[in-house]
Amino acid sequence: MPDYAVIVYFDHESEGKIRRIQSEVSRVTGNTYLSDNKILPHITLSLFSKESYQEILEDLAAFAPELRDVSVSLSSIGIFNSSPAVVNLLPVVSDELIRIHTSLTGILSRHISDFDPYYERADWVPHCAVAVNINPMN
Repeated sequence: MPDYAVIVYFDHESEGKIRRIQSEVSRVTGNTYLSDNKILPHITLSLFSKESYQEILEDLAAFAPELRDVSVSLSSIGIFNSSPAVVNLLPVVSDELIRIHTSLTGILSRHISDFDPYYERADWVPHCAVAVNINPMN
């Protein structure tokens, strides 16, 4: 079953600032995965498995206006200490960010039961990756 994600992108100015951080992290670590794969800075709101996404497109289109003019403050740097590791910019988890996540989950729950547990409310850690697939330094 294919995996799908619902992600939100940043405005042009914020994207440029995040890309500069990503470039510096790439320079220091030698890891260019994000730029090599042309992955734009984003925050993932949901990750799920489903045979086809077609039936949820109308609901997602109706949800999209809720994302206009949302303010996100990336306030700290964090590391998912997985193997390989991920370096992230972490937003302030505001009421607005929680509202959007909760609203989207409610909408998707009408169609989906197989959510990635890391993107369910209790375990969701909103983040914007600046480097992924980082191998430990020797």
